[in-house]
Amino acid sequence: MLNLLSSFGFKIGLMWVQMFDKHQLIIKNLKLFNIYFRYFIYTFIIVSFYICINILEAFFLNTINTYNLQPIVYSTIIAVALIFKIIAMFFILGIVFLEFIYNQDISKYLKNVEKKEEYIKNNKLQWYRFRNQKWYLRVAIYLGIFAFFFNLFLGSFLSFLATQTISIEQLNLNWIEFDSFIKQFIILFIIFVALFEFFRVRPARKVQLKIPKFDFDKDIDNNADTNILSSNDDLKEKKLGE
Repeated sequence: MLNLLSSFGFKIGLMWVQMFDKHQLIIKNLKLFNIYFRYFIYTFIIVSFYICINILEAFFLNTINTYNLQPIVYSTIIAVALIFKIIAMFFILGIVFLEFIYNQDISKYLKNVEKKEEYIKNNKLQWYRFRNQKWYLRVAIYLGIFAFFFNLFLGSFLSFLATQTISIEQLNLNWIEFDSFIKQFIILFIIFVALFEFFRVRPARKVQLKIPKFDFDKDIDNNADTNILSSNDDLKEKKLGE
């Protein structure tokens, strides 16, 4: 149980260093202090930042509530603000887990991580690229984009109706026109997604599947043949030159 806790704390500490202290300035300076003084610093940082976050949150909510925003826009802004709050909470709470890595040599590990990041960048293996995502994640993204625009159009249409004084017949005509617009949007959206998948994502995924995964135990040269993308580009340039 103790080993499991130490392993978990070590991983959290490394994540914190990778996110907020890649040059190890904070960890090297904190390591010089006595453990009791370090815990005093942790407590002071946690309490201070927690108070600041709550004050900023209250100010942000009071400010945004003064604007008459559409529900979808309001929800999006709140979701983005929540993400920033989670990152801030991880910063103030994760600093305690540095205690698990003070006695470890993390320089070698961070060098391997930097090497892996360079390998990922050179071969365009970033997680946010469509070609590197599973089909169900791409479907979820497409559905999310569709839901965003559908709610945006629907909210705008309802807001427009709320400002109008019209008869039942005209209201029915407006709904028929909106229904026709939504159907056209759905057809165009499906066509766009299909063309994007067929001409952009699928060819890129075929190249991505040929790229070997990064191995920490091997000395991978990112400028060698493992950089499949560069090799393919060179071949294309040679063929064009011929």
